[in-house]
Amino acid sequence: MILVIGSSGNIGKHVFNYLKQEKQIVKEGLYKPEKETDLAVNFDFLDYKTFDQALKDVQKVFFIRPPQLGDPKDIYPFLDACKDKSIKQVVFVSLMGVEKNPIPPHAKIEKYIKKINLDYTFIRPSFFMENLIFPHGKDIKASNQIIVPAKKSKTSFIAAKDIGAICAHVLIHTTDQINQAYTITGPEALDYVEVAKKFSKHLNRQIIYTNPSMRVYGKHMIELGFDKGYVKITKLLYFMTRLGTTKKTTQTFETIMKRKPTTMDEFIKDNLNTWTD
Repeated sequence: MILVIGSSGNIGKHVFNYLKQEKQIVKEGLYKPEKETDLAVNFDFLDYKTFDQALKDVQKVFFIRPPQLGDPKDIYPFLDACKDKSIKQVVFVSLMGVEKNPIPPHAKIEKYIKKINLDYTFIRPSFFMENLIFPHGKDIKASNQIIVPAKKSKTSFIAAKDIGAICAHVLIHTTDQINQAYTITGPEALDYVEVAKKFSKHLNRQIIYTNPSMRVYGKHMIELGFDKGYVKITKLLYFMTRLGTTKKTTQTFETIMKRKPTTMDEFIKDNLNTWTD
């Protein structure tokens, strides 16, 4: 049985759906589900009392760090529980470039998984295309602006459905995936001026990349109601972007999945209603 934590999230829902399509037995770990069953259980990284039921009869686990949990130590007790239960594989959605950067929480989580000798597969994607839906979609829809502090740096955006597909694949085809780390990207690296031009084309209105300072970006996100800890982490990630850590493209997704990843144009066309309704 495979435990998918956050099966209603941007990536988790795709992992769940792909696994079900492949006839896998899947348990969902959800935060306060409307109805609990043997295969849909309450799960909270901050509540160790939810761990036993979530891990009951489970051999493999998929998870992604919830954005509201900025301290990686919040994840460690669950990983300890996975070790105690002799989980055979943990698939963790990490971050592109963390093998060279120990600062982001993703790097610390990877390090802890290795420290306690959990069998793992790390999926290290570039920035999610879905960031242009949340948290930045409201700005695109309401003010025709992309407000991120990335300067002129390029990003090899990848779609959440592609991340979900490769996570499901390595969970099913486990033998060759244990203790491996895969950096996956979309097919092209774009700066935000280029992204704005693509939005302008498909939305038939002008979208502007404002290129704010870190201070202006942080103030804007706080005004939108985002938690200060969350904003701090996103500022760190955009600082890394400025240093060129997200401009690389890889063929890893295509090699493993035998198909090309989603392009930015395809992503925008698939989600037009997000920025127009």
